Amino acid sequence: MESRAFFNSTASPAFLRIEEIRKEDEGVYRCRVEYRRARTETMDMMLAVI
Repeated sequence: MESRAFFNSTASPAFLRIEEIRKEDEGVYRCRVEYRRARTETMDMMLAVI
């Protein structure tokens, strides 16, 4: 998936784009944000390919 996934951190909000989505891409993805002066935040997202 490395060549099909792109993260854009300059957009507001930031986003992950996956091109040519496949059934095997389905699953839980975790976003982790580390701040310099605040605690780290994580969010899990479930991707379902239908």
